[in-house]
Amino acid sequence: GERRFDSSAPLLSMELADGSRLSAVMGVSRRVAVAIRRHPHTHYTLEQLRAWGMVDNAAAGLLASAVAARLNILVAGATGAGKTTLLRALAGAVPDGERLVTVEDAFELNLDRSRSDCVALQARPANIDGAGEITLADLVRHALRLSPDRVIVGETRGPDTIALLNAMSMGTDGS
Repeated sequence: GERRFDSSAPLLSMELADGSRLSAVMGVSRRVAVAIRRHPHTHYTLEQLRAWGMVDNAAAGLLASAVAARLNILVAGATGAGKTTLLRALAGAVPDGERLVTVEDAFELNLDRSRSDCVALQARPANIDGAGEITLADLVRHALRLSPDRVIVGETRGPDTIALLNAMSMGTDGS
């Protein structure tokens, strides 16, 4: 999609062709700064995370049981702690045949690439004319109309967290 990066729009966040995320700043920093985050295309299972020591036996069992019981789960942690990796593993424990809708600020989960019945929705900023913005809250409301069994909201910051809480309280248990 259209992304602006100039003095009137000094913050840029976008997905590159290979799925990496590019973030850049200018004008609000001493110099232009760019970061590219690459996520592995492989989705690991809870069992693999347990084998590598990311979670212990008790935590892996508890998380698998929580997914099976359709409990809502909130994943939080520091940058680079493995939140996306854990969320992908949790989604991998969702039984086949359940319809997932993911709502993200930037495509990171990529569950639609490994699940046949998954719709991935991505927020977008306003265009150069200030029109066309689609917020996480807009997408959560629309996701609920797509007949999901579970809605998975990716990373949230600030007021977008309300969208996450709405998804978790609107009858799509297991979000």
